[in-house]
Formats: sequence, C-alpha cells, structure tokens
Amino acid sequence: MIAAVEERLSLENLHEAFELQATRRNPMLKEYATQAFERFLQIGFPSSRQEDWKYINLEPLLKAKLKIAVDQEVCQSQKQALIKQLTDGVKILTLNELLDPKQKELVEICVKETSCSQDPFVLLNLSLLQDIYILHVSREAQAERPIEINLLSGIVDRQISQFKLIVVCETHSKSNLIINSTGQSERGVYLNNWTADFHLQTGSHLNLTMVQHEALTAFQ
Repeated sequence: MIAAVEERLSLENLHEAFELQATRRNPMLKEYATQAFERFLQIGFPSSRQEDWKYINLEPLLKAKLKIAVDQEVCQSQKQALIKQLTDGVKILTLNELLDPKQKELVEICVKETSCSQDPFVLLNLSLLQDIYILHVSREAQAERPIEINLLSGIVDRQISQFKLIVVCETHSKSNLIINSTGQSERGVYLNNWTADFHLQTGSHLNLTMVQHEALTAFQ
C-alpha cells in the first residue's frame, strides 16, 4: 500500500502524508509525531547554504514526485522474518507488545528525545511513522548467531520508506546485529529514511555491522 502523495516533495504534500499516517499511527506516537512534524516545519529541508549540507545536492530529491510508503505491511513481514531467526533471550516487539513498564518508559524517553532533534530527516522519520520496532536482548543472553535486519526501499519507484528501530541490550548480554539497507529501484530517486537508536546497559556487548546496497540515485 502506498499513499497517493505524488507531487513535488512540498510542505503541502507532507501535511497530507502526515494526516494519512495519523489514521494508522500507534497512539503512543501521536503526541511526539505531532511535535516532530511541527519542529520539522520550523526547520525545513536543509540547503547547500548550511555547512553540513554544502556538498549535498538535494534538488533531485525535492523535485521528485515521491510517494510515502505505508510501512505497516512491510514492517510486519520484516518482523515475521526476524522472528524465525531469533534465539533465546532475543525478541522483536511492536509498541503494543511492550508490557514491561521500564521498557515502555525507555522507549517513550527515546521517542521524546527524537521529537526534539535538530535533524530534519530524523524529525520527518518520526512524523511519518505508524509504529516502532524494538529489538530486545535479555539480561545475560548470549546471542552468538547474527540477527539480520533487511531494510528494503525503492520497491515502488520514487518512494520514501520509513522505519525506526530501537535496540535495547540488557546487562551482560552479548549479541550480533547486521543491518542491510538495500534499494530496489534503478529508475529514479528514492529516499530510504530509517533511523536506529541503541541502548546498551552495563556490561552488555553489541557487534553492529551496517551494509548499504543503494542505487546511485538514492538518498539516505
């Protein structure tokens, strides 16, 4: 399912996408997504006049007729693929599946901090999310087999893909995580706008490998 937002990536069209996603958004995200979107509107897209962006030409992205990916189906299939490879002590959860009050508090703090970010693309990510996925490694769990997450974008041409992952590694746990970011489109511009937050408790150890296989026309 793809939201029908097919004009220039303008503030008007992003308003439309924000409202569309709001009808499907997890209730826990609503307040912070609204704050993030309001902050994004204040900051706007970066330009080459800013020091951190002076070598990056965003015009192809801003001029493209992009579509906002409705992430629910993609994320659910990703979750099912993850469940098959998880070992004892490792879980992948959605916001509705968070039962531990401490975990809920940690995730809410993370989302609240994200809503105050200075990065417009981080704010846009939170603004357009429906849900968040939490990878939880239990206390003293020894997950030696790698956990692999494949983030696919550009499945539909000129698409904006949204995904947010929060990794929580409890005390004295050990795990290996591979995040593959892969673009499917070779025909035009797309944006793979995903973010990840990591929370490692005392004595925990996480081996993280990030691999990108994106088209030359991709923005990430």
